[in-house]
Amino acid sequence: MAARRNRNIEDILQEQCAFFLDHRTDLFWYHPSPNSYRAALAMKAPEEYCRRFGAEAKRRGVKPGVPDIFIMDTPPNFPDKKGVFIELKTKTGRLSDEQVQFRDKALERGFLFFLVRESVINLRTVLTECGFPTRH
Repeated sequence: MAARRNRNIEDILQEQCAFFLDHRTDLFWYHPSPNSYRAALAMKAPEEYCRRFGAEAKRRGVKPGVPDIFIMDTPPNFPDKKGVFIELKTKTGRLSDEQVQFRDKALERGFLFFLVRESVINLRTVLTECGFPTRH
């Protein structure tokens, strides 16, 4: 029997938001490279493998703190902004130091940054605030 991946609430939220963005919007968006170390841990890989996997990803340019979603479209309600970064978190999740640094740099460079908690409904609220249309 194949090993089943240990899924946590944030993984499920990411999948739900990806489905929503793909099927309920016409936005050009993507999910940057996953945290390789975390992904290896979730697959229950040995600790040494996780460290090597993470180190290889870092050499390839994977950076810590990159948000879960990047929308490349200019938000209609904020035409002076270049795009939108969205970090997904659980109800109690908090931004890491690297995520705070990324947020600050993104805001300095003319991007919007949102923290979305718990549900696709909250993602839809952010999209509406930005002026992006969604379908039902």
